[in-house]
Amino acid sequence: MALKAPNWAKNAVPTRKGWTDPVTGEVLVSKRFTERQITEFNLLKAEKVVSTPAPKKEKKETPEVTAELLTEVPTNEDVNMLREVPNLDEDLAHMSKKQLLEKAAELGVHVSSNDTKAEIVEAIEAK
Repeated sequence: MALKAPNWAKNAVPTRKGWTDPVTGEVLVSKRFTERQITEFNLLKAEKVVSTPAPKKEKKETPEVTAELLTEVPTNEDVNMLREVPNLDEDLAHMSKKQLLEKAAELGVHVSSNDTKAEIVEAIEAK
């Protein structure tokens, strides 16, 4: 009878100590297997890998770019862009102290690395 990996650990491999995780080597299920059982499992697994055909990739058709599409360039009058102003309150609240110090330097706000996060946020918001 062929060995079957536990349902909850399909990638487990048999060893002399039992079912183990192939990445960490952690024993998942303690059970003794013979070398014959382990070899049989590995051979069956290798046969499945070799006999399974690779899925065929479908070619996607790419649209042809014509010169007609490239001749017109939209002007600022044609394009109505929405520009969002970044909400500093939310951004600053989620930044680390290191990021806040970099942001303060970028904005020209003088703060010390000894200041607390709250003090740095307050100084940036005051600017």
